[in-house]
Amino acid sequence: MHQIFTQLTNSLAGFLLLCCLAAVAGAEQTAQSKVLPGDGEQDISAYLTFYYQRPDPARIPELIDFCGKAVGEKPSALGGAMGFLAGIFHHNPQHLQQWRKEVNFKDSATRKVFLLGLWHADSREAKRQANIFLLQHPDLKFLIKGRKMRPFIGVPIDHPMILDALWGDFMATGEAAPVERIIAVLPWAWQYDPGNNPQDTQRYRQLDFRFMIGGAAQWSLASNARQHPRVLAICETARGKTSDTKLADALTKIITSTKAKNP
Repeated sequence: MHQIFTQLTNSLAGFLLLCCLAAVAGAEQTAQSKVLPGDGEQDISAYLTFYYQRPDPARIPELIDFCGKAVGEKPSALGGAMGFLAGIFHHNPQHLQQWRKEVNFKDSATRKVFLLGLWHADSREAKRQANIFLLQHPDLKFLIKGRKMRPFIGVPIDHPMILDALWGDFMATGEAAPVERIIAVLPWAWQYDPGNNPQDTQRYRQLDFRFMIGGAAQWSLASNARQHPRVLAICETARGKTSDTKLADALTKIITSTKAKNP
């Protein structure tokens, strides 16, 4: 379990580095504030975190570069970065060719996050641009070997990085689907029943992993609900729809805690 926990916390720490969720956006901005984009890294981080509130396609080359630098400095930031770009690319197919030509791809991390963003953007134009990019950078083919071309809401949550990617997608689009996908794994936090066979190592590892992912989902929902009224509203809607009493109780705790801290 220690190895899984380390992997999980490193991934989430990388995502927090990318978005500065607690240190920048949460402490210095409220979700209702008008984030004024600036040139500093903290300003860019805050803008990225609330991008869906003030989308500006003209700034995407700058944000691609920022994501690349973040991943270069901390590889565990990859999940949030590629999720964010996948959401952006999905909704802006008409700009993809222009962005591909504008961005400076000297840095390998920038090339990596750009390709994976395209790969998971789920559009015909994104696929076309990904194939062009691979012709220009054939050394990146290993990244997509065996990887299905699909949006992150359709990717099994088999790694903590996928949680990060879903939050990145939300911050790019403000859509409910990635948050609902995270809510769907909340029950993993209390469905821990290893059974009576301690020799079943594979089963124990799988349960440990699911337990940690469920806990991380719970923590990230609470954290983001405090910063994004949109996340809080999605949690409230999910609570009203579910017939799972334990899930409803978990969502109620998140909602109540958020409203207590953001009266």
